[in-house]
Amino acid sequence: MAFIQPSLSLQTAICAGLESEQGVPVHPTLVADTINLHTEENPVQLDARRITVQNITGSFTKSKDVIGRKLNPISFQHYLSSLADGSGAEPRWIRLMRACGHSCSSGGSAGSSSWVLDPISANIPSLTFLEYTAKTRKRVVGTIGSTVHDFPAGDPPNMTYSFLGEFQTPVSEANFPTTITRQTHACKLVENLNLVLGTYTPIAPNIRVDFARSTNERPDVNSPEGIYGLYIGDANPIVTIMLEAPEDEPAMNVEGSSSLYEMLEDGVTTDISWTHGSVAESFTTNYAFADMQLVNFQYRSENKRRMLETTWKAQNDTANAEYRIIHKEKKT
Repeated sequence: MAFIQPSLSLQTAICAGLESEQGVPVHPTLVADTINLHTEENPVQLDARRITVQNITGSFTKSKDVIGRKLNPISFQHYLSSLADGSGAEPRWIRLMRACGHSCSSGGSAGSSSWVLDPISANIPSLTFLEYTAKTRKRVVGTIGSTVHDFPAGDPPNMTYSFLGEFQTPVSEANFPTTITRQTHACKLVENLNLVLGTYTPIAPNIRVDFARSTNERPDVNSPEGIYGLYIGDANPIVTIMLEAPEDEPAMNVEGSSSLYEMLEDGVTTDISWTHGSVAESFTTNYAFADMQLVNFQYRSENKRRMLETTWKAQNDTANAEYRIIHKEKKT
């Protein structure tokens, strides 16, 4: 009997391309569109709706279930980073952010390229994903989702993506691809962010941004498996900042003369911003949130330090103006 080789989970590669029409597949390649994976060796999973059909038979014996609509959840982590090649080309995580409910405008100068990401509420682009594992290729279309960005002090910032797309039957491949062009990313430690809460500069070990897009199904009697596709129906971005509690908390003026207590009680809002990296070295990414509302804070203890876990809601009187992300790449 011939020895059967195991399917190694390390043999995993995914690529993603923006669709011009949701659900109509494009053809990303492992040369131009590979997405670097950092922790997840099995990013594409199966979500099959199981419908129990049980007749009353007078026994515990079960009838066969019906399998309904099939979707593919896709989850992975990807570092916030630059290309580090001096080309000024667009990092591939930009397209991921677009499918998480953002518009993107590009620009630049002789020394740098830039991309501006703003939240949008309609016409959200979708992605086609291809996943290669050993001798299998999976294709997922009409993919949209959400993302969480973590900035832990002293580590590279991490982006966790959670997508949902339409299932297509996997196909066989002769062999795992050997021509895979992964972007050479430059990661930088979270340091010197110049994090400012209004006018207050905290000592903060971590920032987390949950963009909190709500992905929903579109049931339709005229579509295969009774589903027309997917859509993002809402967003509730939250910024959570862990910071050291000052000894004199009432004197901790964040916005004007308002302390955290006063901001919570009176609904006083403030701007929050930080910048990761340096264009002079290779890249910079600026996060700027306007009129953030403090909605909660909790006391924590970390290595005997009293901490404040503060929760801020992104809100604005102007549509799609809650925040802006600007990424710049150095060109040489």
